[in-house]
Amino acid sequence: MEKSGYGRDGIYRSLRPPVSLPHDHNTSMVSFLFRSSDSYPDKPALIDADTLDSLSFSQLRSLVISLAHGLTSLGIRKNDVVLIFSPNSIRFPACFLAIASLGAVATTANPLYTSTELSKQVKDSNPKLVVTVPELWDKVKGLNLPP
Repeated sequence: MEKSGYGRDGIYRSLRPPVSLPHDHNTSMVSFLFRSSDSYPDKPALIDADTLDSLSFSQLRSLVISLAHGLTSLGIRKNDVVLIFSPNSIRFPACFLAIASLGAVATTANPLYTSTELSKQVKDSNPKLVVTVPELWDKVKGLNLPP
């Protein structure tokens, strides 16, 4: 294999060692992510490159659990679709993981979408709820979705 990761066959392979995936096919992505986070609770899980805000693994786990509880209290269940309409931030992956932890489906939309573009995605994905930020509220408020 070449130093770049591209083999002579033209296929890219990571230069990092292989990841050991769980043998139990019922293991969720979220439980897999946090499987041994108690061993390093204070290590950073996410760092915002612009603001340098960070969340440790214990903070991220707590945030995901809290968000999942909030989504459940809003009626989100397995297979429901939740639209995340937000700029990139350190909270974005936490929302995604909370949705995934419930077995719900996250659909994401570019925050630069116009109301018309967003409306098309809403029609295609039929979300039960939208997660957004105050700055994007004007694009969302006419879609008749619970914010």
